[in-house]
Amino acid sequence: MVRYFIKLFWLIFLCWSIDSRPVQAAFCRQIEGHQICILKIDRSAKNYWQYQALVSVDGIEKPAASYDCRDRLITDRDGNLSSFRSRIDGRIVCSLYRR
Repeated sequence: MVRYFIKLFWLIFLCWSIDSRPVQAAFCRQIEGHQICILKIDRSAKNYWQYQALVSVDGIEKPAASYDCRDRLITDRDGNLSSFRSRIDGRIVCSLYRR
């Protein structure tokens, strides 16, 4: 019984230590005087040209959004559309996977 509680304690400690790590950027780039960092990115399994990404611009984290690299559109969680012309982060997200 004591071994069970020790194992449980270590498991809880391990989970806590993993979740409390600070978020580090996977990729950062300086463009037009702004620092753009991709914090998290996932490719769509169905449409290879779409990515779900979490991006920060000048240290300010933007809400998670869907980036459509074919139509060059960004869709946020509320369903609002914006083009790559109005936001610089879309070009960065899609430039990583163009190769």
